[in-house]
Amino acid sequence: MPLDRMILACLLSSVGGVYVPGRPQYVAESPGDLVLAGLFPIHKSASPGYCRPVLRSGGFYVPYAYSMMHAIHRVNDDPAILPNITLGYRIADSCGKDTAALAHALDFVRLSPTGDDSAPPPPVVGVVGGSYSSVTKLSGYLMTMFHVPQISYTATSDALSDKSVYTYQLRTIVPNRVFLQAIMDVIAYFRWSYVSLLYIDDEYGTDGQRYISKQADRLGVCFAVKERVNYSMTASHFDRMAGMLLQRPQAKVVIVLSYRSSRNGPDLMEALRRRNAIHDFIFVAPTLGRV
Repeated sequence: MPLDRMILACLLSSVGGVYVPGRPQYVAESPGDLVLAGLFPIHKSASPGYCRPVLRSGGFYVPYAYSMMHAIHRVNDDPAILPNITLGYRIADSCGKDTAALAHALDFVRLSPTGDDSAPPPPVVGVVGGSYSSVTKLSGYLMTMFHVPQISYTATSDALSDKSVYTYQLRTIVPNRVFLQAIMDVIAYFRWSYVSLLYIDDEYGTDGQRYISKQADRLGVCFAVKERVNYSMTASHFDRMAGMLLQRPQAKVVIVLSYRSSRNGPDLMEALRRRNAIHDFIFVAPTLGRV
């Protein structure tokens, strides 16, 4: 079997393991002179310390982990990049759970150059991750304490910009305030003064809701509907929400604060399609997921 398929099969077949007590298990490992660690929410979380054998968001984050491994293999295959040095990796499944990520982070620190181990393996010199801000903040704080750089690919919390706390934390995505200000700039540009706001029921959504509400007050924007959504909502919940929007036909603009990997945006769209009202609204969002 080709190497890329073997790696992908490893990720898809792994169901995660016990995080505490004992050393966490990894979904993929490769030896090297220097090791990069990765934190990805491959599977859904279950009871404390376990992952469920169900892919999170339909395997949305599997390509992220695969891309990291592929990039490292490409670097190792080119002797001009790091001559006489081989990069390794340890890919950990956080299950999107901060406690699981912390257990992995503790293991990364133990394997870092400043960690204490009687027979230390090649050091973890950096971490790619995490995904959600709650995971990234917890692991990032620990990485900073041990001077191990961590680069997140999707964590957008504004708190992570505080270099006095997260000195070694970087990211490849802009913080929430940039997304949210862009939304409000669009609202102001088109002079929309009566809108609805739907937001995910977690830190990302509630912090975003506060920012949007504060800016709306400054701009004189009123809300027709302001509702929280969560991951457990069913089709009937979204039908009810669609009905609430349709009861206020003057509010054509709907701001949606949700995740790219979440089904909330698409599920709301489906509810509006069932009522033949999908074209009655203008949606403004950082992302609506895979519509």
